[in-house]
Amino acid sequence: MSHPLVTRLLSGTAMGLSVLPAVDPDRYMFFATRNRVMTGYLMTAPTGLTNFESTLYFGCPDYKTRDFVFHFSGIMSTEGGAAPAENVLPTNDMVLNEVYLVYQGNLYPILFNGLPSVTIVKGSDGVFGKVTLPFDLPRLAKFGVRTYFSVPADGNFVAGYRIQRHRGETFRGAGSLAALKALVDANGTTPALDGFYNTIGNQSNSQALAFGPDMMVAKGDWDGRPVVLVTADSIGEQRQEIAHSADDRGNLGVLRRFLDDPGSIHGRVPHFIISGPGAAASRELTTGAFQRWRVIDEIIAMNGGKRPFTGALNQMVFNDANSVPSTWYNRPKTLVTSLKTRFPGLKVFQTTCTSRASSTDLYRTAANQTTPNQWKSPAVAGDNNTGLGQVNDFIRANTGNWHDGVIELYNAWSDPDNPNKWRPSDAFGEIGRLISTSGNGDGVTLWNQAVSSVPLKRGYPYLVEYQPGLFTTRTVYDCSPSAPYQVTFIENFATIFQANAKIQLSVVNDGLGVHPTPGYVEYMLGRMPQSMKDQFPREVAPA
Repeated sequence: MSHPLVTRLLSGTAMGLSVLPAVDPDRYMFFATRNRVMTGYLMTAPTGLTNFESTLYFGCPDYKTRDFVFHFSGIMSTEGGAAPAENVLPTNDMVLNEVYLVYQGNLYPILFNGLPSVTIVKGSDGVFGKVTLPFDLPRLAKFGVRTYFSVPADGNFVAGYRIQRHRGETFRGAGSLAALKALVDANGTTPALDGFYNTIGNQSNSQALAFGPDMMVAKGDWDGRPVVLVTADSIGEQRQEIAHSADDRGNLGVLRRFLDDPGSIHGRVPHFIISGPGAAASRELTTGAFQRWRVIDEIIAMNGGKRPFTGALNQMVFNDANSVPSTWYNRPKTLVTSLKTRFPGLKVFQTTCTSRASSTDLYRTAANQTTPNQWKSPAVAGDNNTGLGQVNDFIRANTGNWHDGVIELYNAWSDPDNPNKWRPSDAFGEIGRLISTSGNGDGVTLWNQAVSSVPLKRGYPYLVEYQPGLFTTRTVYDCSPSAPYQVTFIENFATIFQANAKIQLSVVNDGLGVHPTPGYVEYMLGRMPQSMKDQFPREVAPA
């Protein structure tokens, strides 16, 4: 008699994984793409604005879902610095005036203990809202959550979402709920909330952050496939990309795209990322980093003791760097141990750690990159100058039997021809040429449009050889789908470009040599076998 898991997987191969029978239809599970905990900085209400609307769109898993629960937080975590410290607290309460699930243009009220409105007390764990639709959301459906909320004049609110306009998302404000609804009906905009779109910076020079639900769970035809809770830092979650580079399901970053890919024996793996940019393993589940986890405890209670996930994945290692390798690698080990203690029997998987390198030529060549000693690999026993190599070897060998499997990120990141360096732009070769630009070449007139010989990807930065041997970065805001490829750039400069300027891939998204561009994330994903997801635990219905 064959094992029931083998039978299920064989039937899934023949009929498609999405038609496997439901394992536990009454269990709330994490299910949606794009959603995240609130991290970053408080948003202060611009003068004259007290009421706000955000409409965010998410992707459903590869099975039907129903009976939805949405959590709205009263706190947020820092990014960078002491992250994930949950000490970014509003100075005032927030009121959820009305909240709706949006599907195919129709609005379905999300209620809070049966009421359409609720107050989120400042600094509190937050509130839960529920909605049951008169139908199931189909597999891979796109749905939205429209949140109307208000704060006092000049008040502030927690946030965390960068609105993705190309996916239909909106963020608007007005002086009253009635005026706000009129603006929404007219599909208007709010200039005070639109500044710095597609810019990642600090509170004064970054795209405005929107509020919305963080933890989202649903019942449905979950077929036992893995559902993964993820602790991630800025390399795994969002920081390396602007809003415009999100894919059709709202995914940003290497981990979301890897997990949501339909490859592997499991197909798409639903997940929830509980940490955020700047997070360090040594600080998670310690003093000042427990509130988000208490919300998970509440969901477990709703489930009668069952978790909304089947396994966990820890990617946090980078921000725990230490000159002593044993100190460095014991930090992620401690977090994994804490996860296993908090959730007995949980299988936790660990990624290897990417490296860093500086460059004097925009990462066009390997020769002009410099890797700090501490970040070099492979490991040399007793040599702290190869600390990262020792950390990754420790992870791969599972010394001490502290995790349940490895997701290889370092090898996906590292240039195979030059270990511990970025794959340089020159190694990817010429992508195409800029046939023409909208600038007149006087070095004074600003311009941001051009015609490319090839289609360029929205939200991706590229290196362009504006004069012989000289390169600059341009980021694509939009590109027409067919030739001639009309390109609009986010940047608006007077730079004089030579005719037929060469286009190459930009690989690094910061001046530190830490965060990959969307194009480099794509390269990394091509080097991450989907079969690595096969090790994640799958659950089977009782025989």
